Amino acid sequence: MPQIGYRQWGLIPADTDPTVGQLYTGRPPMMTALAVDPYSSLIFTLSKVVPQLLAEVEVTALSGEKCTLPLLHVFTSVDGEHFRPLQATPWTKQPDGLYLIFSTQFDQPGSFIKFQYDQRHPLIVNKVTFSTP
Repeated sequence: MPQIGYRQWGLIPADTDPTVGQLYTGRPPMMTALAVDPYSSLIFTLSKVVPQLLAEVEVTALSGEKCTLPLLHVFTSVDGEHFRPLQATPWTKQPDGLYLIFSTQFDQPGSFIKFQYDQRHPLIVNKVTFSTP
């Protein structure tokens, strides 16, 4: 499974309408652990577009154990302004030491991927990776 990098990522703290592009500060590709609050979104600019994408989201086990599936709602965009929801495979959850890894796969993503989190408690995200299945 070749990994697909991302050029930048960002956090939208209050994403009330995930289908609309919103201002965010783009961060360099290396993502650090961060707290994602309810109704916020993580947005990624992929380095290339592929027909199918596998996404893995690594979270701390303590913050992820309360999560119900689906963990995140997936949206995509070609221009970063108009997002459409993506039909994804059901999220899976796998323990990995102090972390839980949630993964899903989806078809026809654009160059922007947005994950909206709408659960009731904060989630500590350690890293997000993309690869081709």
